[in-house]
Amino acid sequence: EHSELGLISQPATTIAGVSGASIAADAGSRPSRYHILYPRQNLREFRGMLVVWLLAALALGGYEAFVRHRPQDGFVSLMYAFFPIAFALALYLYGALATVSFDDDGMRIRYGPFRRARVDFADIDRVKLETVEHLWQRSGRKSSRMIRSLYKQKSLCVQLKPDDRMAYDLARRLGARLVFDGDLVIPVTHVEDAMGAIKDGLVQQRAVAAVPRRGHRRGRRGRR
Repeated sequence: EHSELGLISQPATTIAGVSGASIAADAGSRPSRYHILYPRQNLREFRGMLVVWLLAALALGGYEAFVRHRPQDGFVSLMYAFFPIAFALALYLYGALATVSFDDDGMRIRYGPFRRARVDFADIDRVKLETVEHLWQRSGRKSSRMIRSLYKQKSLCVQLKPDDRMAYDLARRLGARLVFDGDLVIPVTHVEDAMGAIKDGLVQQRAVAAVPRRGHRRGRRGRR
């Protein structure tokens, strides 16, 4: 089952039964950013292989240097130990840079060192939580072992307002893994807190957007 936030239209002082002070308190207790789970799971999937690779390179280097008394061959074997270390560091760095964060106007998505995108709250129609398993079954795509390991994790499913160009641009910037059928789908750490951050942003954005319309109507009535 998934939770869903539809259209919200309430006064700014008390919105959807929640006061502005409560929203600010909840926002202050949330993390400043949320890490995307895909790169972290990649590191877990490769961790065992990298450890075996490292130990094998160290063992072979020691055997060549101290048993066969071939220090040059031992040094070459030890050089291979740097590859799993470098690979693990690259995966860790990629995961550290794959984040979602929020400000007053929208959300920023960074997927690795080069892929970045921004989505304003004004461009979001609604948001819900779905399991990774349900998302991939709905997409009809073939899942890898890494994806299946995350099946029970919940993911943000951000439904954008109808705009094919925006969906295409997000898929081009972030990759097809994070965009399904025009929706932004991101499994993140502390997903419930991230859901709350989007809810608060939508509530505040729609409350602010409603103020000029009310003033405009009063002006029209006055002119009559």
